[in-house]
Amino acid sequence: VIYSDQDYGSMVEQLQQASERFGIVLRKIALPVHPKSDDEIVSAYMSAAGPKTRMILLTHLINLSGQILPAKAIIVAAHQRNMEVLVDAAHSFAPVDCNFKDMNADYLGCSLHKWLCNPLGAGMLCVKKEHISKIWPLFGDKSFEKNDIRKFEHYGTHPNAGFESIIKAISFHELMGADLKTRRLRYLQRTWTDALRQNESFYFNTPVEPERSCALANVGMHNWKPAEISQALMKQHKIFTVAIDHPVIKGIRVTPHLCTSIEEINTFTALLPTLKK
Repeated sequence: VIYSDQDYGSMVEQLQQASERFGIVLRKIALPVHPKSDDEIVSAYMSAAGPKTRMILLTHLINLSGQILPAKAIIVAAHQRNMEVLVDAAHSFAPVDCNFKDMNADYLGCSLHKWLCNPLGAGMLCVKKEHISKIWPLFGDKSFEKNDIRKFEHYGTHPNAGFESIIKAISFHELMGADLKTRRLRYLQRTWTDALRQNESFYFNTPVEPERSCALANVGMHNWKPAEISQALMKQHKIFTVAIDHPVIKGIRVTPHLCTSIEEINTFTALLPTLKK
């Protein structure tokens, strides 16, 4: 199984557990933070593939930096070599185009509380029909046939309130329009990142090309630790950000949402350069 050095920690730990339990061999690739092209990213995955490679774990939108990977191109290349692809779409479902069928992914999973704005506790799993029968459910369930995806739903008492709200969340998403939502979120992010990219005090862990990111972006300050930046913003200006101190990505994650106003973005842009240790 191939995975990257920027995949979500819990996903990586699940792979490591599977490796310890079943002897699966893991191959970690170094993913470019500022790729020159889609081909560079595809090549990073394909260069690690061997005759026994069976699967790629692919994070569609990286939670550390906001980088969007060319999922469809990677999946095409993987399928040409008889590899399946598991897409982690936790951060890409709802803010950007994330069409399971168009991607032609083998498996895709996501949470619905991030960008669809559903309450906590609900997620979505997509599996190609031809793969369903070979996957064991986490909990035993004889109520459904082996090729019925509903066999994966069994895990005890369901939080029905969270499930009932999904229809409302989808209606809100469709009322706004997926394309307009993407454009709005990208506009908020680009407003502050474009304004600060020329400031030599900062470095960015998010690609500069508009199509390679959306709402989420990551910025660092030279001679500052990520936690120092995040703590200073909260203490001095009551602005919340997430400190990312990762082996590859070091900076603060800034994530405006639909409720964020352009005035708040401009305030953040003006205040960040004024931080004092």
